[in-house]
Order: sequence, then C-alpha cells, then structure tokens
Amino acid sequence: MFFDLAIAGVWILIVLTSSVWGWAALYMSLDLFEQFEPALYFSIASFTTVGYGDVVLDAPWRLLAGMTATHGLLTFGLFTAFLVEVFNFPTRARRL
Repeated sequence: MFFDLAIAGVWILIVLTSSVWGWAALYMSLDLFEQFEPALYFSIASFTTVGYGDVVLDAPWRLLAGMTATHGLLTFGLFTAFLVEVFNFPTRARRL
C-alpha cells in the first residue's frame, strides 16, 4: 500500500506542478507579467484559490484568474477522490 501511495503522490505532484507552471507560461505568453517569478507566484496563489491580492491582473484579464482558480479547485477535488480510491484499493482487492 505504501508503494501505491508513493506513486500516487509523485504523480499528483507532477500534475499539479505542471498545471501551475502551465498557467504561468500562459500568463507570460499573453505578456501579463514581465518576469516569470511573479507569473508563477500569481499562478500558485490563484490555482490554490488562496488569491492573496498583492498581485492582480488588469481588469480585462481577471476572468482568466478565476479560470485558474476554478481549474485548481476541480483538480484538488479530483485528486482527493483519486487518493480515496488509492486507499480503498487494498480493501477492494480483499473483497474479491
């Protein structure tokens, strides 16, 4: 079971990291930030739905930040369900 959880954890970490970096790359490609670090910071804050408010997008692009937050909320929900399935996998195998 530990191996399954470790694989699931690494997979989740890779997907979350690539999602956050993907949003930051999108922000950079749209010239919303001049440097990558603030774009990555904003992406993390929005994706985790924390949204500190110290870095904000211009008014025409604020909906994009909401889309980032929605993506993060749905992703964390899906990964929670995924981890529940990983925890239930050993008991399901014993029932068969």
